[in-house]
Amino acid sequence: MKPWIPRTLLAVAAIIFAFGGVLHAVAYFSKASLVIESAGVKAFFGHELKVLWLADSTTLIGLALIFGVLALRPNSVSRPVLLLLALVPGATTALLYWFLGPFYAAHMLLLATAMVCVASLTLNTQFRPDGA
Repeated sequence: MKPWIPRTLLAVAAIIFAFGGVLHAVAYFSKASLVIESAGVKAFFGHELKVLWLADSTTLIGLALIFGVLALRPNSVSRPVLLLLALVPGATTALLYWFLGPFYAAHMLLLATAMVCVASLTLNTQFRPDGA
């Protein structure tokens, strides 16, 4: 398999995750935090929702950093570990579809997760801890 395929897939997935994380944070600071504060829910639940909202943003940005580094050094990770990492956005995607239905953010997350899965399948199976 051509070595540029998993690198490209991981790089594009990283860009999608970064874009999603930044947009999610911008939505929080520009609109969602005000809506949550004016919702009239108990303080604990309002704060919990804020934490979950920003936790999703930080998770996406963290995944973007991880997959960006792996795009540069794809041989520094094994196929099973890459598939395990794909479980994080995969589970989030499933929850988005379950609770919100067909939603553009879920489609973007599904696409990026699929790219990571395909990258893991096209990855050179010879894992080298030094990343060479």
